[in-house]
Amino acid sequence: FDPETEAFEHYYDDKFSVLRHDGDILLTKSGDIWLMGSEGLFKVDKRNKSLIFYGSPDIKADISLDGRELYQDSYGNIWVGYNRGLAVFNTETLSFEVIDIPGVVLDVTALKEYPKDILVIGTAGTGLVLYSISKRQVVNNFNYSPSDPKGISGSSVYSLYVDKANNLWIGLFYGLNRINPQSQRFPLLQNICSSQFSLQTV
Repeated sequence: FDPETEAFEHYYDDKFSVLRHDGDILLTKSGDIWLMGSEGLFKVDKRNKSLIFYGSPDIKADISLDGRELYQDSYGNIWVGYNRGLAVFNTETLSFEVIDIPGVVLDVTALKEYPKDILVIGTAGTGLVLYSISKRQVVNNFNYSPSDPKGISGSSVYSLYVDKANNLWIGLFYGLNRINPQSQRFPLLQNICSSQFSLQTV
């Protein structure tokens, strides 16, 4: 959409479609636009007004895959989060690498690099996973435990946000946490309306 002319430009590909629970848009630092559709990853070709299709990673899943999150890290890699897994797309080799995290069913809901080289993975049901981008290994996994009142306040993460003071805010089903990287504690902003208060966007 051009706000000056108030006109729309249309970009098509026969493979591109979006269902109810999938799809995302990413604007990279270089100005490229990437799309997550039902069939996989696409890039907008502005010159030809079309979409370039790059396929999808070979993630083994027991249900139909829904692509939910696109995120570019500081190395330029594009991370692709699904309801049953995670992959990284190398923009130089144009290939996917499936990320295997043993013992964790990754239902990815949010992605954010915090701090540098650590990919924070928000999930539905398995809490918050901290993953080293360079070492390709899990650094920590924070999951809800009723015996730890200063731990993360829920296992379902809906959104992640880093503010100007470099605090990481975590939107949960039952409230809002702010992580303290030094102590790895999760101060909670208490909800006023009990279980009726849910933050799906921070």
